[in-house]
Amino acid sequence: MIKVFEDIRQDIDKLAEKTGDEARMINTKIKTEIDSVVASVKSINLRNDLRKLMEKGDQLVDKTGGAAGKLASEMKADLNSVIERIDLQERLEKLRANLDKMEDKTGTEASKLRSKIKDELQSIYNAAKSVDVKKEIKSIIAKIDRQADMSEDAIKKLVAEIKADIKKLVEKV
Repeated sequence: MIKVFEDIRQDIDKLAEKTGDEARMINTKIKTEIDSVVASVKSINLRNDLRKLMEKGDQLVDKTGGAAGKLASEMKADLNSVIERIDLQERLEKLRANLDKMEDKTGTEASKLRSKIKDELQSIYNAAKSVDVKKEIKSIIAKIDRQADMSEDAIKKLVAEIKADIKKLVEKV
């Protein structure tokens, strides 16, 4: 997907420099590239933001000069925001997979995996820009901290709860 985003970024620059039929062709290519990303994204919010990016591409077709440069910069900033959010979702999905592994671990293995998950959550927390996302991540970290002193059944229940929290967070991003 990184290649697709690089192509979109380059095509936005090309679109800002072209007019007429050439601009329409480049915009069609951008829309096709964005559609391929939309198909792989789970979040409705991200899909909507990608569609708004396509609308800005439609507007850029008719712009020239400084106005085109400004809109192209805005489109690239929006694209960067979408890329960051997709990355965040992917990292959270990997954490959910690690939580599946945690259910089967005990003792030192469980402690190491718990520490790894907490470190990744802290990294995500530091990278997150949304206050709501940060608050939810802190809540998940607190639940993981509680897990250390629980029975096996309680751990399984808590892991299921944490996985559900992460799923909600992925959808929110």
